[in-house]
Amino acid sequence: SNNVVVTVYSTPPANAGADQNICEGTSTQLNASGGITYAWSPSTGLSNSSISNPIANPSITTTYTVTITDVNGCYATDDVVITVLPIPIINILPSSGKICVGDTITINANGAITYNWTPSIGLSSDTSATTIAQPSVTTTYTVTGANQYGCTNYNSITISVEPLPILTISPNVAGVCSGQSINISVNGAANYIWAPSTGLSSTTGSSVIASPITTTTYNITGISASGC
Repeated sequence: SNNVVVTVYSTPPANAGADQNICEGTSTQLNASGGITYAWSPSTGLSNSSISNPIANPSITTTYTVTITDVNGCYATDDVVITVLPIPIINILPSSGKICVGDTITINANGAITYNWTPSIGLSSDTSATTIAQPSVTTTYTVTGANQYGCTNYNSITISVEPLPILTISPNVAGVCSGQSINISVNGAANYIWAPSTGLSSTTGSSVIASPITTTTYNITGISASGC
């Protein structure tokens, strides 16, 4: 007779780690333990499917199964669920804007629950969905919105600030005898409006003939090509 000893080894304590929630487009690290070799399935979205702690970046909610093998060749499996939460879709209205120096524009964001605008310079509020912008120079504002899961996304709007026209009048002070007239010209804009109309040959144009019967102050409004 003879004997043989059959040793029964314990199954390794496979542990794939705790289930996790991530936001769409982000990643997380898996942490398995209990063995000396590891094999993850599926491998989709994993940085390495044969290590204990790969980086997971799934595009949809995924259950990963890890097979853990110990020094004796015994193996066991465990699962971990990575839930992918949606990010908000942030819209801004209008999508772009143009103002003149000193003017304001109202911009509205939607698609999230909370908002944060940067930079805050020139804004009536940097934490509300609707804000009034009055930048002094052309500025790109970025709004970051968060949804009910705490996931964030962003969008941007550029507000172009157009300069005001600088008007030059010639002559800016003039004297004329009663019953006579004088030519007055202006430059620095694309279009002009003169007021009052009394005694003027025209209320538009860069040059007019003035024949006032009393001392009169004429106001000229110049409008640039961009509408300022």
